[in-house]
Amino acid sequence: MAEKGALHLNAVTEDALLAKRLALYFRRERLIAVTSTPAPLPEDETDAYFVPLARVGELLANPGRPATWLPVLAHGAPDQLRAAFLAGCSDFLREPWTLEELAIRVRRVARGPGFRLPCGELRLSVSSASIGSRRIELSLQEYRLLRALLAQRGTVVPRGTLYYALWGRQGADSRAVDVHVSSIRRKLCFLGAGAGRERVIRSVRGAGYLLVSAEDA
Repeated sequence: MAEKGALHLNAVTEDALLAKRLALYFRRERLIAVTSTPAPLPEDETDAYFVPLARVGELLANPGRPATWLPVLAHGAPDQLRAAFLAGCSDFLREPWTLEELAIRVRRVARGPGFRLPCGELRLSVSSASIGSRRIELSLQEYRLLRALLAQRGTVVPRGTLYYALWGRQGADSRAVDVHVSSIRRKLCFLGAGAGRERVIRSVRGAGYLLVSAEDA
């Protein structure tokens, strides 16, 4: 069963059998939750789309579509590979594809918006973060915490909010938050994000943590 903070994939399909297969397989997935719907969910209710190539136009060719970073994974016949990427898909699964392959592809392409740090643009995915060519692996808790800071970039995020992001419940153990922040800071140093006064995750005494952008540095 997917945990709170898992990546949400919207499978756009009217195939009841496929929807059932997806539900059964991803029931065991901790990091990815799948919702199957006949029409695409709004962009604020999902992290990525999985659609038949014939329906990609509903997402990518709609003139009213807002600017978005959400990836679109399509599936179809092997000879449609070129058409899929020309249409703007993030990835394409050639039939016959497996559910394991889908899970791997989702983890690879689903990522949040870039965030400009003093040392470069940070890119976040469900299991890693990168700046330029450098990349670090993230635990599920580190991903959740960093995503929460990104969601409220430029503002101080209270420890209680970060604790909820980590565990999906209210709690007063700020030490657990501090430990994960320290771990993320060490990893960000590897990416060139600095330490000490140059830290991009700054402590605000008695309040919480602040993710510092390039403009605020």
